[in-house]
Amino acid sequence: MNNGQLLRDKRIHARLTGLMVSVKSGVCRSRLSDIERGYITPREEEVTRVTAAIDSLIEARRAMERTATEVGWPAGAI
Repeated sequence: MNNGQLLRDKRIHARLTGLMVSVKSGVCRSRLSDIERGYITPREEEVTRVTAAIDSLIEARRAMERTATEVGWPAGAI
């Protein structure tokens, strides 16, 4: 499995869209798509930026879920 496939699997498992990761990482959407499909080999800094973006978005979702739980928001609403 190449870096692009690993990034795609991580993104999908985290229930994130390519657009969300693209905006957060600064890697344009079409390039991210090409990386994920294995059409191009990502530069090391791109892998680092995309991974950091995914991790950041995962943590942001967790924080929103914690807050939602604290205020009594319906489970699964986020």
